[in-house]
Amino acid sequence: MSIALWYCPAPGTLDYEVLKTLINSLQLLVPGSPSFEPHLTVVTHLQVQNRGDVSKVLQSCSSCLKTIPKGHSLIKYSNWSINKQYFKKIVLECEKDKYLLSLAQLMRELYVEIEDQKRRAEHWVIEEFQPHVSLMYNDSQITKATEMVVRQRIHDAMQLFSNNPSSKSWRTFKVVSCEGPVEEWQVLGSVTL
Repeated sequence: MSIALWYCPAPGTLDYEVLKTLINSLQLLVPGSPSFEPHLTVVTHLQVQNRGDVSKVLQSCSSCLKTIPKGHSLIKYSNWSINKQYFKKIVLECEKDKYLLSLAQLMRELYVEIEDQKRRAEHWVIEEFQPHVSLMYNDSQITKATEMVVRQRIHDAMQLFSNNPSSKSWRTFKVVSCEGPVEEWQVLGSVTL
């Protein structure tokens, strides 16, 4: 999977604690599901070679966030789904917020695409980028009984978010090496704003 840029809720915030609890509780339903930190993957395949490159990516993220209106939340949960892909087995889908899309496109232009960056990044953000927060990584089939439990747990979690905007929770960017098993992934650098 290479090196990814994650946007994360800060530990101790409502979003972090509820999502982490939800991820851990869903793990118990389907054996073989690894534990991981709540995050939205902004881009993958970052072209970073050293700590200096990681710092540039994080500085760019910090600069981008400064242009977003104060109190605006990039993360707005819209739905949830069960999918066939390992890394998207169960996800909370997020709205395609214009600032989130701009951030993703810019990060892709600057740090992923090599040739024809602007056009390719623009196409990617419109056609392929599906913002989401994964709740489970797994290859197993989800049974109807498990789906009913998942539905209830997600519903309960969403009730906690309904009156609490996420703008203050989501404020950490991480550059993560996603090589090998999930348990071996490493944070190469992070910034909390």
